Amino acid sequence: AADFKDRVAHVMAKLDPTDRRVVELRLEGHTTVEVARLLGLQANVLRVRLSRLRQRLRSSGVLTEWL
Repeated sequence: AADFKDRVAHVMAKLDPTDRRVVELRLEGHTTVEVARLLGLQANVLRVRLSRLRQRLRSSGVLTEWL
């Protein structure tokens, strides 16, 4: 469990502030549309960011369901 938390912390530290905030908002239960609105992004732009973020998390072995 500690190893997984360390990997998550390492990946989160490498994210740019917007991607980090996207993860935080999704963890809080916000929908993609809500996150886009809160960050001032178009929903389609956020969907692309989420897709790229999922790829990064998958390659780091830290992909979870909520994204």
